[in-house]
Amino acid sequence: MRAAAGAARRRVPRALLVEALVLMAVLSCCLALLVQAFAVSAATAAGARDLTRATLAAADAAERFCADPAGAPASSSADGLAVTLDRTQERRGTGTLWRAVVEVRPQGDPSGEPLCTLETARFEPWGVG
Repeated sequence: MRAAAGAARRRVPRALLVEALVLMAVLSCCLALLVQAFAVSAATAAGARDLTRATLAAADAAERFCADPAGAPASSSADGLAVTLDRTQERRGTGTLWRAVVEVRPQGDPSGEPLCTLETARFEPWGVG
């Protein structure tokens, strides 16, 4: 009887050890997934921050164009971004239609894909102003 009781005592700690190791393996896998999720989240947040900055820079350039189509600068830089404004004017029967395409790129990569593109227009009637 004593031998059976001693064997039972020895088995309980081994089972507890196995359970603890399995629990640690499961927790480490969950922790690894959580760390990956935070890394993806940080990269997504950085991309969203860049797009927000580009959109604000494009909106500022479009507002400057709408205020003064002829005087708005063709290129500028803001917050590490290169902003280009391609404008055209078209004479209509009662005035001038100004159109502009604003493109925002990273300042170090002027030939790359634009982060943001915005099109706008303004009509200036003749004899007003």
